[in-house]
Amino acid sequence: AREVAALTGQKVNEPPIGYPEGDAPTDGRARVSISDADLCRRYTAALIEGVSVGPSPKWLRDALERAGQRSINNIVDVTNFVMLELNQPLHAFDFDLVGDGSIIVRQAVEGETMRTLDGEDRDLSPPMLVIADPDGPVGLAGVMGGASTEVSASTSRILLESANFDPVNTRLTGAALRLSTGASYRFERGLRPELAEIGLRRAARLIAELAGGTVARGIIDVCPRPEALQPVSLSEARLSQVLGTEVPISRAEESLSTLGFETASRSSSSVSVLPPYWRSDVAIEDDLVEEVARMIGYDQLPLTMLSAPIPHQRPRPAWQLKERIRDLLAAAGMREIITYNLVSADRLRAVGGWREDALRLANPLNEQLRYLRTTLRAGLLQAASDNIRIAGEDGLRLFELGRTFHPSPNGEGGLPEEREMLAAVLCGSRSSHWWQDTDDGRTMDMFDAKGAISDTLRRLGLTAEFEDAGDPALGEGRAAAIIVGGQRAGTVGEVDSSVLAEFGLDEATVAIAEIELSAVLSAMSEAPTRYRPFSRYPESLRDLALVVDAGVSAQQIGAILAGHKLVRSAEVRDVYTGKGVPPGKKSLAFRLTLQSDKGTLTSDQASRVTEDLLRRLNRAVGAVLRA
Repeated sequence: AREVAALTGQKVNEPPIGYPEGDAPTDGRARVSISDADLCRRYTAALIEGVSVGPSPKWLRDALERAGQRSINNIVDVTNFVMLELNQPLHAFDFDLVGDGSIIVRQAVEGETMRTLDGEDRDLSPPMLVIADPDGPVGLAGVMGGASTEVSASTSRILLESANFDPVNTRLTGAALRLSTGASYRFERGLRPELAEIGLRRAARLIAELAGGTVARGIIDVCPRPEALQPVSLSEARLSQVLGTEVPISRAEESLSTLGFETASRSSSSVSVLPPYWRSDVAIEDDLVEEVARMIGYDQLPLTMLSAPIPHQRPRPAWQLKERIRDLLAAAGMREIITYNLVSADRLRAVGGWREDALRLANPLNEQLRYLRTTLRAGLLQAASDNIRIAGEDGLRLFELGRTFHPSPNGEGGLPEEREMLAAVLCGSRSSHWWQDTDDGRTMDMFDAKGAISDTLRRLGLTAEFEDAGDPALGEGRAAAIIVGGQRAGTVGEVDSSVLAEFGLDEATVAIAEIELSAVLSAMSEAPTRYRPFSRYPESLRDLALVVDAGVSAQQIGAILAGHKLVRSAEVRDVYTGKGVPPGKKSLAFRLTLQSDKGTLTSDQASRVTEDLLRRLNRAVGAVLRA
């Protein structure tokens, strides 16, 4: 309404707050004291006698229902209506139930309890602010009233409260008790102390009209530290600097006046104004600039070029790498998650990330959130445990990009070392269970995780190599180190059954991979991407079945095969031991893709390539062609 009035040049019809007073005074029969002036800046109260509690009139019930609130009785409904109308929360006490007619605004005592209006018993502790009488708490300041002084059908005298409470303390109280109300929502965002008396008088008037009561003479108004409202200054120079156009100070003053601001002082190029009681959000000069711009109209501000050149883009390789990895893994059907940085010691031990000097919090919320993580594994496995049943037949493919925290390499007193990591977990069915898919019942294993990492690194222009490596959290013989650019960057493998039990995972196989991004970034800087034209000539396929010592890895053979200039790719198709293969040996089958940039390979040329490769392999690892 005030915005419309300002835009149209009209005046707002303020809700009437006047009412006839009775002969009996409020002072002396009701008393208010504030013991913590930092948490309660103002407390006003009115005594209303001879009320008749009952249903609200239809107009009031309809107004509350349209605002999403239910009607309770005429007294409570008035407090809710005024809160919606003026943004000032209020509370009504049954005055006959307030001990000695005294209200004490104080911090809760450790171990104190009270029952709130919702019927719940609340455990209180400082610095929670309570409204109390000599017998104990009768309300949670700024949050909810107490059941012991609740207004009922037998209530005949009302003590009406309208106060101003500290927003931070109100928020902390509500969070600690897990209690959020319409009153706390408003107090948490900050209200002006001037609003308390206006809301009180408005509500007192309506209660007298609707409940037939008489308002006692005078009100109680306790303000321990009265603070004069500070004016906010605005200059033509700041208006011009921010808006990019010249605005006369007289026009700015006129715009602010229509919004309810009062002029405190003026000069030829500046003005100081007092914000109205309903504008607790105005505190600095730029707040006034915004108000003037709104009233002038943003469409009336001229378009101007920037006064300074646009700064050059600064490369951010680490950030760009993470964004690229996110895109690649999402395109591969994986989902990104974000888990807590804090874990328990038991979880760190379970996943092989425990260190005696692990960083810990001095005041954790609970023992499960005491240590800063040294690995992303714990969070990923817990997420898999929480979601595997929801995933159903589709399985889970999760990844996280986050930091791990390690004690300072410079010794005690240094800042912790933070490492950017990528981790992924895969479990459940490999099939997506489309109607066209053939479900072979196979679940994802370490080779799925290995493939996801390999493909991601390949798209980043890197080649991943894998070496056997032990890991306390991974199954024996089912773990490998990830080698990028000649240095170890991470680990991939299948989680050991004892670790799965720790996280409540019933899946037979859970694959996990973790890789340090600094190693990836270093390898990328040393291996810039270069363009290589495609060959115009067709490929030629050849299969090689080789018999080698059991200790020779497929990666060793693959590296030798890929070293030939005519070999475009060498893929492992089969690993076999048993009948037909001597003891201590194994058979490895490779599918070779041969291609030349100079012409189509003939059958004789392809055969000569395979013969050359067999000679190289025999010299290097003793490989022979399987008969």
